[in-house]
Order: sequence, then structure tokens, then C-alpha cells
Amino acid sequence: QFLDNGHWLLQTSFQNVIEVDIQGREVWRYEPSQAERVEIHSFRRLPSGLTMVAESGPGRILEIDRDGRIQHTLPLTLEKRDPHRDTRLVRPTSDGGYVVAHEGDLKVRQYDRTGHVLWTYDVQSQVYSASQLANGNFLIGTGGGHSVLEVSREGKIVWQVSQNDLPGVSLAWVTMTERLDNGNTW
Repeated sequence: QFLDNGHWLLQTSFQNVIEVDIQGREVWRYEPSQAERVEIHSFRRLPSGLTMVAESGPGRILEIDRDGRIQHTLPLTLEKRDPHRDTRLVRPTSDGGYVVAHEGDLKVRQYDRTGHVLWTYDVQSQVYSASQLANGNFLIGTGGGHSVLEVSREGKIVWQVSQNDLPGVSLAWVTMTERLDNGNTW
């Protein structure tokens, strides 16, 4: 993630998140405790200045301050725990909660700040990305489902692009999806 201060938030392995300045010098680092196997597949600097880190293995989302102190912990609901597949992309929602792509559970879940599940969608494939759109719907990159979905809160697919819908393009493992300001989907 490119940050407003000109720094980058990135990873050098699944076990860390670092911030580097414009010269590439490390200015901040988070590494989970080694008490259990942990993989980090999603992180984000939040508007509050805290850094969100999703830990697969322990099954939780952390919000960490500049001094490395955990300021908030949100437990995740997991049916099939797997440090490599508990989470993929995690994105904050406007109410302080999160939308989580649970690759191993084949589901997208929306959580409130306490970890309570507000919404679930069964993607029926390994899912990579999910985010909530301004209209309240959810944009989902289905990973192994070879498609991009827009799903309503009622669980109805309102828009989709499937594996062979685009002339000359065959969608394979669909990862990042984003709705652009002009209404197009990237």
C-alpha cells in the first residue's frame, strides 16, 4: 500500500508487515509471535493511523499502533482453520468493521468491531477478495470460481463476469477486484 507520507507498507514474507521510506529504509515492522504458525495475507494502514493486520492461524484481525502495541483485536469465525487459507483480502468498512475473504471456508463474511458476523455469502469456491461498495453491495473476486461477482446484502448476484464472458480473455484465478470511481470494475 502506498501511504500518504510517501512510504510503502509491504511484506517480505507471510510473517511480517513493514513500512519503508522513499529510500527503502525500514521505519516500522510487525511480526507475529512465533507461539503458533501464523501467515499474514492482508494488511492496511487505516485512516486512524493504526495498521490492520489479518493473522491466519490465530484467526484474528489486529489494529496496531506505531509503537507496535495492539490497540484492538477482532476474532474471526472459522469453520476450517488453516494458517495458509483462513483469510485472503480483508478490507475495512465505513462503520469500523471488516469484510473478509475466507479462502478455506469458501465464504465472505462481514464483521462488526466486536467480531460479530453481520453478513455471510457462500461463494462455493476458494475466494480471494471482497469489499463493500458504496451502494452496500459486495464486490467479490472468486479466486477458484473464475469470476467477479457483485452480490446484494440479500445474497443475490446483481452483476457478474464469468470465466468466458470476455472475448479473447479466459478468467482463471481471480484475485484483486476494485470498483473504480467511473463505475467500471478493475
